[in-house]
Amino acid sequence: TDGNGCQTMTMVVLEEPTQLELHLTPLNEGLCGDANGSITAFASGGVGPYTYDWSNDGPDNPDDDLPAISALGAGSYSVTVTDDHGCTIEAQITLTCVQPASISNLTWIDENANGIQDPGEDPLPNVTVVLDGVDVNGNPVNETAITGAAGQYLFDNLWPGTYKLTFATPPGGYVLTTANDPDANDGNDSDADPSMGGMTVFEVLTPGENNTDYDAGYYIPASIGNFVWEDLDADGEQDPGEPGLQGVPVTLTGTDGQGNPVNKTTTTDVDGSYLFDELVPGDYKLTFATLPGLVGSPLNQAAGDDAQDSDADPAMGGMTATETLVSGENNPNYDAGYFAPVKVGDYVWFDENANGVQDAGEPGIENVEVKLLDGAGSPVLADAGGNPVANQFTDANGLYLFDNLVPGVYKVMFINPNPAKYTLTIKDAGTDDAQDSDANQAMLMSDPTGFLSSGEEDLTLDAGFFAKVKVGDFVWHDLNGNGIQDAGEPGIENVPVTL
Repeated sequence: TDGNGCQTMTMVVLEEPTQLELHLTPLNEGLCGDANGSITAFASGGVGPYTYDWSNDGPDNPDDDLPAISALGAGSYSVTVTDDHGCTIEAQITLTCVQPASISNLTWIDENANGIQDPGEDPLPNVTVVLDGVDVNGNPVNETAITGAAGQYLFDNLWPGTYKLTFATPPGGYVLTTANDPDANDGNDSDADPSMGGMTVFEVLTPGENNTDYDAGYYIPASIGNFVWEDLDADGEQDPGEPGLQGVPVTLTGTDGQGNPVNKTTTTDVDGSYLFDELVPGDYKLTFATLPGLVGSPLNQAAGDDAQDSDADPAMGGMTATETLVSGENNPNYDAGYFAPVKVGDYVWFDENANGVQDAGEPGIENVEVKLLDGAGSPVLADAGGNPVANQFTDANGLYLFDNLVPGVYKVMFINPNPAKYTLTIKDAGTDDAQDSDANQAMLMSDPTGFLSSGEEDLTLDAGFFAKVKVGDFVWHDLNGNGIQDAGEPGIENVPVTL
């Protein structure tokens, strides 16, 4: 109403603002230990604009009046929102996290190739290991690690998921050992499958799991070999100039470190050499076949030098002792020596003219006993096969023979078959040793042969005997002077007679 009494009316409607509301939305809740989370505040109602006051915004959010904060780890966060009229509202939220998983262990040198980490086996560094798979969020994962000096690798801070590992083959000739040994302790076996290029089976990692069971063992293939030779002097040692033997079958048998039986055969080359290579470490022995006409040399004779002796045991059919080969070992010490037996002999004859030479028509003497002696004059007890050496008796033609003898020096002794009848003829008459008599008259023994090497023979050891002759008869008194021994004419005593 004014001073004149005039009136007017106006209606004013006061509206109360809607209620202030606040909603918090968490994003990117991640692995525990990471700071990848974020929170966004959504304010509504009241009177805008709004201001935001976060209680724990972290160093990466200096402008804490913004509606969103990031780079957050797990924990509780609160925010107070104030509208333009000073009305406030507060809300709190907790960010959670997923405990990360890990997978690790080591690569090692499996010396015996048994697929188990045995005490004393060394780690293998610088092996490339690849992890791939899919995490629980559906994201593909592919990471690479290199084993350290202790052979260890580690893939950590992993999302739970399904993964496999692939162990690469390092340089230096290494190959993967057998996978998934049945040992109950999976932490001690090898998990990389050689047939799958070093890949493992898939492993499901759960939150917080630390799997230390995935390992890979490697070894370098082993080899064994060396040499088969003709042992000319049968001493069991590889002497200068003794040749290799070609074409000798050599068989390798045994069990490798992975429990597999092994049976392989090769043949010596033109130089007598042989080799079995690319072997899985394990326990092996060799068997050397004996070629026709040869005998194995004595075992382990080279004064402890295993590279120069013969290792094939003749008593075991040419088999060696068992040898354990380890990773990378090249054993060149398994050799075998062989020799061809030697023989001596020849002939005992009736030297009709006692000239010490085997003349045409002079017959052999049967059943003359001959003894075999060594170079020192001692009886030879065994032949090349270990059999007793018996005295020989000449045959119907006067021939005798000692064969299958070990190379060496020999002489023979002849037993006079009838001392009352026979006398040994003169020794070494003439120029042909094959046609004379070789036994001395005092001992009825020949001189030593030269050294008979593998396969040699001396068939010149002969002996001639002759029967003693006699002349004489009668000196008498020829009473009638007719030159005829007439009845009653007496002998004359004490007449000197000269031969």
